[in-house]
Amino acid sequence: MQSLYLFLNEKKIIIGIRISQENFSKYNNIEVFPLYAVTNIVDHYENPGI
Repeated sequence: MQSLYLFLNEKKIIIGIRISQENFSKYNNIEVFPLYAVTNIVDHYENPGI
């Protein structure tokens, strides 16, 4: 995940998204979505808090 942190810092991006076999989680400014929930990513950012 170091490369994702480097990319976010170089491009000055606030939030990163990682798609993984892990469950939902968050590491600092990187949100992890499991593979089965990829379709939820758009909904998550269009309707935060729901």
